[in-house]
Amino acid sequence: MADSDVIYKQLSRAVLEDPKAARSFFLELFGSDSPYLPEILSLAGRPGESRVRQTIANAIRIHPDKSRIIDHLLTWRDSEVDEFALRAIDAAISDTENRAQTVVRSRELGSSLQVSEIYRYVSERLRHKLRNAMLGVQNQSVGIRSAIARGNLDAIPAHIAKLNDSMLILGRMLEAAEVDPRYFELKPTTLSAWLTEMNKRYAGQYEQVGLELLGDTDVQITGSDYLLETTFWNIWVNAQQAIGQNTKIVIRFTTYGEKVRLLIIDNGMGFPVTLREVAFSQTYSSKHPSRGRGLMETQDAIERLGGSVRLTEVAPAELRIEIKLPIRRR
Repeated sequence: MADSDVIYKQLSRAVLEDPKAARSFFLELFGSDSPYLPEILSLAGRPGESRVRQTIANAIRIHPDKSRIIDHLLTWRDSEVDEFALRAIDAAISDTENRAQTVVRSRELGSSLQVSEIYRYVSERLRHKLRNAMLGVQNQSVGIRSAIARGNLDAIPAHIAKLNDSMLILGRMLEAAEVDPRYFELKPTTLSAWLTEMNKRYAGQYEQVGLELLGDTDVQITGSDYLLETTFWNIWVNAQQAIGQNTKIVIRFTTYGEKVRLLIIDNGMGFPVTLREVAFSQTYSSKHPSRGRGLMETQDAIERLGGSVRLTEVAPAELRIEIKLPIRRR
């Protein structure tokens, strides 16, 4: 195997297991004028390597010599199909000396580019929700095969019952794909009441999550059901995937000035410190290459609501999600 292939495999593995280390790995490669760098960039340009491209773009975004690989960035941008990788590539391209050579894309209402971007935005989020729903089906299928292999036929009926429940959840999600346009409209929203209702809907599709709302809970924001659900549904799913049954979430509301701060703490261990700088800028999941979009979708939705999100340290080495949103004055 060529040395460039070995190095690329190391980079790909780091992207999945430790995004921060992956950035450092690439920057070291970039700064050393490695003879393998051109081949590494070519390998990153292949279909299905969006996570690697996103990592590289994030790594060199503020690097003073990033113009050295501008041709690769421009090539990637023209063919990139992943929304978040494309955003990282665009950010890396901006402010380079070569930017003037690029073609400015049309943003006129109704342009084919705008339509494709809207399609990508909605389809990516629907695909992510359906993929999460499919996890239950896949888990029970694995359980049935394992029970058959072990000869433990008594366990099969329980797996089949759970498989049927998972299929019902999937069916509800497919029905929910056809929604009222008002689902996307921005409107005055009492966030605590909205969260309580969303938690009931979530329990109808997954498992019950214990929810406790503390502090200034009468605050009102301007929000859409779609953006709020994108935000908190992802947070609920991530928490339940990490904790399992008996998941509990506490949200503390604190108002200051024109904003409300939401500190979200579940009964799990919190986020590892290694994710402090990359959680909302890099798709990350050590479980599967196609997972890990939830936090980036959360950040995107919060930014569209005029707010911000980050990981904040609430205890030594314990990171939790902090969201800030503008308050709507009544």
